[in-house]
Formats: sequence, C-alpha cells, structure tokens
Amino acid sequence: QRTIDELSRRFDKNVVVTASTKLATRWEMKRDTLSPCCTTHIEDIIAVS
Repeated sequence: QRTIDELSRRFDKNVVVTASTKLATRWEMKRDTLSPCCTTHIEDIIAVS
C-alpha cells in the first residue's frame, strides 16, 4: 500500500489502477454469440402436451 501511495503522490493519483478499470472503458459484449430470445424469455418457449 505504501508503494501505491508514494507513486500516487509522485506522479498522479490515477497512475496505479486495476487492469479491469482500463478494460471497462473499451469492452463490449460480442453480439454475434448472443442467444436468441426464444431461449431466454420463458413466455416464448413452446409448450408440447
């Protein structure tokens, strides 16, 4: 913790951040692998009797 605090004081408060912080600004879900709605909405499931 002291090292991170020292780096923050010396350079910039955002110089040390978690890797996920940087990914979050550019990350997008791949829509081409998205499930069709018929498998995710219970009311769209066909009932067979």
